[in-house]
Amino acid sequence: MASSTGGSFSLDGATLFTQSTLVLLLTTLTTCVIIWLLYSKDDSGPPSVPETIPFISNAYHFLMDMTRFMRRASKAFGDSDLVKFRLGPKRAYILRGQRNIQALFRPNPDIGSEGFMLLAMKKLWDMSPSDSLKYEKDKSGRLKTPNPGTESVRESERYWAGTHHLYSEFLTKAHHANNLAAKFYSLFNERLDRHQPADEWATVRILDFLKCHMAESATVSLDGAKILDLNPDFMDLYWAFDKVAVLLAFGTPRWLIPKAYRLREKYYATLFRYWESAWKNFDWDGPLVEADWEENFGSRFARELARWLRGRGFTDQTAAGMYAVILFGLNSNTVPTATWMLIYIIRDKSLLDAVRAEALQAIVVDPATGSRRTLDREKLVSLPLLQSIYTEVLRLHMSVALVRETVKPIILEGHYIPKGAFVQAMTGISHMEEAVWARDGHPASEFWAARHLSYKETKSQDGKIKLEPEFTLAGRTGAFFPFGGGTGMCPGRHFAKQEVFLAVAAIITRFDVEFVEWTDMDGAKSDREPRSDERYAGSAAMPPDRDIKVRWKRLW
Repeated sequence: MASSTGGSFSLDGATLFTQSTLVLLLTTLTTCVIIWLLYSKDDSGPPSVPETIPFISNAYHFLMDMTRFMRRASKAFGDSDLVKFRLGPKRAYILRGQRNIQALFRPNPDIGSEGFMLLAMKKLWDMSPSDSLKYEKDKSGRLKTPNPGTESVRESERYWAGTHHLYSEFLTKAHHANNLAAKFYSLFNERLDRHQPADEWATVRILDFLKCHMAESATVSLDGAKILDLNPDFMDLYWAFDKVAVLLAFGTPRWLIPKAYRLREKYYATLFRYWESAWKNFDWDGPLVEADWEENFGSRFARELARWLRGRGFTDQTAAGMYAVILFGLNSNTVPTATWMLIYIIRDKSLLDAVRAEALQAIVVDPATGSRRTLDREKLVSLPLLQSIYTEVLRLHMSVALVRETVKPIILEGHYIPKGAFVQAMTGISHMEEAVWARDGHPASEFWAARHLSYKETKSQDGKIKLEPEFTLAGRTGAFFPFGGGTGMCPGRHFAKQEVFLAVAAIITRFDVEFVEWTDMDGAKSDREPRSDERYAGSAAMPPDRDIKVRWKRLW
């Protein structure tokens, strides 16, 4: 007979285990049947996304296999621009069509993004209950003018508007975005010089290289040098967290993904050390209070956010989570985007030559020293071919589900939508519509570098007529929303774009680059080219699931 304290089941223990399992299964099945009976007559409204197991299949795929869910949702539309499904107890809807997407992003007191943001704050940010309650109670909105009926809310308790103002003022505005980009380019160039000696051939894997040097440069630009000094394993922990963040963002229960929650705790501990050190070492009465950058907090944005959080009484736990998610929003989008751009450019020699010729136009040569280390950033981000490639990469590989929640019943596409329903726009659906994006024999599903270019005739000084490319999204802006839309649009998009363009241009202009082979993530040779890593679908840019090995030599 087994020991009462030992490691094997007694007969009674096994029986108890079996009975408990049966009870759990019967309870689950009974619950499903009750739910099905309650809602089986809900046949009105738009088409439904079909599912094998009612109220389970769609919710499971939405949380665990977003790409598969979006494929099924795309087929369900038919002639409609609205489909419905159940996300657990929640009614949920997906919109498509440029007019509908634009309407979804307009300010509307009847529909908001706060409900889903609160879920992310609790699950992804690990916000303390007392702090999440502050946001739950604040119904005044994000804009400077409070929502109707909330005019009496004190300014110090307008938490949505406060964070929105910080992002808009110190991250979105051109002055601060440009300062961040300049700092990034300086740091990234230093790493290129230090790790790649001039005039020597070396073999590198692009994604592997950028995950280290591009991400480190961006992290220091935003949060200062001390964050890496305090946490030598910071980038390893960051990229481990990056793999599980999407599961946390949608509120997947801890018992399903315990490893993801443990990784979150380890990663957030590094931000807590950064937060404590910055507050201990920064002099708030000193000359660097309004500096563009200093080593403790880093950017002006990071410093102003810290001051606001402390001033509003937020816990250090909440602060660490907020800084952690900001970095996730930055690196998890910019590094994959830059990698995909380089993959498409380097694998096509003619495209590589064209991009290099275009990027060299943005090089600024110091007349005194002859140095070519400066780029005209404004000119760089306006170059038509680079813009077209960047847009094409975002269209194909940026996958976000933008969620709004109805505050009161509304009408969409002629259908009644009840209060408390989720209404979503998905890039994985809208960015792939053939009717919108197919052009000149190039289907929406494939990469085409010139998809977003038009050409106009110009006359040169010698009288010759030539065609000049222009970047354009005319007629398709409503179907393209990689950064979200409305007041919730990504505030770091301007810095992110400059960062990506600067990283790509630095490599293309400063290096002689040759394609070698595709590799697995461990460096072993792969028998195929990269595809989007669909584990990231729904939350961020989908990185390539293979790397590109190149042979390169730094020219200057």
